[in-house]
Amino acid sequence: MQWTEDMSVGVTLIDNRHRELIRRLNGLRGAIKKQVCRYTIDDMLAFLEEHVEVHFCEEEQYMKHYGYYDYALHKEKHENFAMEIGFLKEELQNIRALGLKGSYELSVETVQVVVDWIAGHVVHDDQKLGNFLKQQPNINHEGILSLCGGKESLTEGILAICSICHKIRGKKGLWRQKDKYESIPSDILYSHGICPECIQVYYAELFQEKR
Repeated sequence: MQWTEDMSVGVTLIDNRHRELIRRLNGLRGAIKKQVCRYTIDDMLAFLEEHVEVHFCEEEQYMKHYGYYDYALHKEKHENFAMEIGFLKEELQNIRALGLKGSYELSVETVQVVVDWIAGHVVHDDQKLGNFLKQQPNINHEGILSLCGGKESLTEGILAICSICHKIRGKKGLWRQKDKYESIPSDILYSHGICPECIQVYYAELFQEKR
């Protein structure tokens, strides 16, 4: 699946979130193809958990502030998708309880959930929202962004840092570059490892497992 301009809702903040969602989806598909998805699925689910928390908040703030006529139904669909992501997270916890990192089956299920969401909601429901927002004068994008959480601050503990790209794993398990965090103490301790994306790009043959 590739981002195309006909997916645009005309609001940069929303479009950028959707672009990243598609990029992450394609990354998981690539990991499945390379048979390393059990080592990357946790990062994908951490991303989806944040996507549900932050991006849905942003869309709902737009809808509430400008009186979107279909707010209740749109929000209900957000809640249903958030519930699906919660079920996927529970599946991952159950898999980890068995001593495993992840699974092929969970990765495939996650891909299907996200594909269905993009095809059914992003392409249709968000287009309707975009058409509505285009009619509103002087939209305060920065105000919306400030209401839905800023950058994450890392204040204590030992941080996992990727030895290759130097991304840091945050509290919720999502790997990001240093500039994506609000603050990191200069004296904090690091534990070196490899992030899921670098596993897929550089070390797939070492982590590859046959199903």
